[in-house]
Amino acid sequence: KSDCCVYIITDGLSEENKSIDDFLCAGRPDNEPSRKKCIYAFDKPEYCYYYGRSQMTKAKTLHLYKCEMDCLLGHPMILVGYLSKKLSKSQRRQIHSEYWNPTRDWYFLEYLSTKMDIIEEITIDDDLESKIYAAGSNYADDYDEAKRLYP
Repeated sequence: KSDCCVYIITDGLSEENKSIDDFLCAGRPDNEPSRKKCIYAFDKPEYCYYYGRSQMTKAKTLHLYKCEMDCLLGHPMILVGYLSKKLSKSQRRQIHSEYWNPTRDWYFLEYLSTKMDIIEEITIDDDLESKIYAAGSNYADDYDEAKRLYP
């Protein structure tokens, strides 16, 4: 179960991002939904808030929601973006495997489901604002780990 979510609209994906989704969906476990037809969530409100803010323009308002989803496993979000780097076929296969069956302790995990029940909206207050700095540090740690594993 995940505590909050940010909706990701796939209609506006760049060709590069569509290619990454195609790569990740090829050979995904049978019990996992297609990334192209799912809702994404994070397990911590501050991660959801950090990511949501990074995707916004100043004109948009961010809404976070506590929700329930049927999810089996979180997937390291940093690896999705990391696939845009120049990598060998072997590295790409390793990332594919690590994304669907994580063996490392990643901070930013995305949970995928085709169904979500919204429980309530999460208030963006000073306490949540203060946690965004630690979330940024954790995101950087995930990036450093990916860089170390897949140089």
